[in-house]
Amino acid sequence: RVTGTDAAVTVETVSGDVEVTGGNELVSLRSVEGSVTLAGAKGKLDVGSVNSDVTVRDVSGDLQAETVNGAVLLEKVQSDNVEANTVNGDVVYDGAIRPNGRYRFVTHNGDVTMAIAEGASALVSVSTFQGDFESAFPVTLMERHGKRFDFTLGGGSARIDLESFGGTIRLVRPGALPVRRSDGAGGHDDSDER
Repeated sequence: RVTGTDAAVTVETVSGDVEVTGGNELVSLRSVEGSVTLAGAKGKLDVGSVNSDVTVRDVSGDLQAETVNGAVLLEKVQSDNVEANTVNGDVVYDGAIRPNGRYRFVTHNGDVTMAIAEGASALVSVSTFQGDFESAFPVTLMERHGKRFDFTLGGGSARIDLESFGGTIRLVRPGALPVRRSDGAGGHDDSDER
């Protein structure tokens, strides 16, 4: 656990949790068997686990977050460049969508949920093979190829790529994100279903 630093932070562990509050310039956090939590950092942020969840809150800067067996939860992110991926778990994003920003969220066995504020400007690409697409607001599809399609919000200045092989891709309004379980398990509970 590291708290209150304003310097670069690198943490690696095999069988424990990583919790960091603060950090600047370069923050790199890795665990194999534990969860990884980052809050209040800024700069180039690279966080990952193998067998647990990754949670990032109140950060700014380029962000890459990944896990294999766990969820990726990103909240209050201020960034032009965000990429998050997992194999077995959900990806949830509630953060800024900046003009000319690039946002990519990918899972194989899980849902992708993204909060999009009114007035957002983005070209959105959605891809799912066995899953569904749900939106809390109307969208007009520009191109459709099976379960791959694009649509534009506003002027389309940012780029958003959302992919899930077997899960549902959801667009929600800020404040309407699924409730996460507090037991550290990946996936979602019944309260996710709306």
